[in-house]
Amino acid sequence: MPPARPYYAIVEDWVDRNIASRSLPPGTRLTVASVSERLGLSRSPVKRALDGLAQRRRLTADGRQGYVVGAPQAETAPVANLFALPLSDPDDLSAAETRPGWERILDEVTEAVATATPFGIWQVSEAELCSHYDVSRTVVREVLARLQERGAIGKDRAGHWIAGPLSARMLDEEHGLRMLLEPAALAEAAPALRAAVPDLRARLDAADPHCPPEVMAGLETDLHDAALPISATAAWPPRCAS
Repeated sequence: MPPARPYYAIVEDWVDRNIASRSLPPGTRLTVASVSERLGLSRSPVKRALDGLAQRRRLTADGRQGYVVGAPQAETAPVANLFALPLSDPDDLSAAETRPGWERILDEVTEAVATATPFGIWQVSEAELCSHYDVSRTVVREVLARLQERGAIGKDRAGHWIAGPLSARMLDEEHGLRMLLEPAALAEAAPALRAAVPDLRARLDAADPHCPPEVMAGLETDLHDAALPISATAAWPPRCAS
């Protein structure tokens, strides 16, 4: 079964397909509200879809007037009645990705915070996150609360969300945990790894030191994406000797 698609991707494809078939001819005026009503969706994924089409120049954003198919016309067209047009059916919206909004952006925000933290102290703006991901303040606050639980961000005296700085103490604690956990995890995974390591070792020994970058990238992928999942099949947490 193919992975579920997010609503905005389904909406974007649906509008694009109807533009290509000229069911939405040039000059047709769309609004977030009209498309949301036609598809029975909330406005957030619809707006993201229409903005995406505008970036691809399939639509033209026209300020408060919504969006126009193609280039704006000399005369302002009324908003199209999407229930009256012979539009194709959208993809099955019931199969769309229905995870809570915070789950859909959590990993990306986490990665951005982790990337920025080593380079100083950064203020995380709720308003900018809402605008960038086109989500509500409630969604953003849920994401930030979860990052706070992980110790990735905190608040300053003024109540602003702050990421960083990455201190030497934090690194020492991280390394201390890894020194305790990783040897035990590797020992537990050793039986499963014995079958894979010789082959990987042989391929590394046979590799030309001046091999093309794509060959080295393939070896890196095999080491990190192929060997590590094998160790993940071992029992966890590792057993400690009594």
